[in-house]
Amino acid sequence: MAKNIDYTQSAEQLTNPESVRLLLVKRLGLNSKLAELQEELEVQNASLLTEIDALRTELAINETAIKNTILDDGGYQDVDAGLYALRQKRVSVTYDPGLFKTVYPMYAPAVIKEVVDVDKLNGLLKGGLLTRTGLLDFSISTEKPSFAFIIRADPQTEVREK
Repeated sequence: MAKNIDYTQSAEQLTNPESVRLLLVKRLGLNSKLAELQEELEVQNASLLTEIDALRTELAINETAIKNTILDDGGYQDVDAGLYALRQKRVSVTYDPGLFKTVYPMYAPAVIKEVVDVDKLNGLLKGGLLTRTGLLDFSISTEKPSFAFIIRADPQTEVREK
């Protein structure tokens, strides 16, 4: 069995309240019931699910044919009927900072940013050549926290009743 992850070091306000544990136990039960119903659906409706899979395959083949036909014959649009099969052109523009500085030197400071390559910096930190405290001491970096919820109640997780 895979070892569970310990989030102690990165968790915010980790107090292990009973109210949250009870909700997780309930979630575990809901996930188990959902898996049971999904399995029952698949057993009772095997032929229907096979038909659905066949239609999905046919739709994928149809989509490929439409794309190839658009490339060969052109796009199709009927706004009233809501039928569209076309290739839309989108253009994203990038600018050369060196040329921009040459042509518009007075605006260059306002639009050109210099950035630190975080991947390479992390390599220096990992290699021990720099330290996070050193970067903070010289105000080279600032820490801005972001948050994400981790909500898991996996069927293989053992739940102990309290």
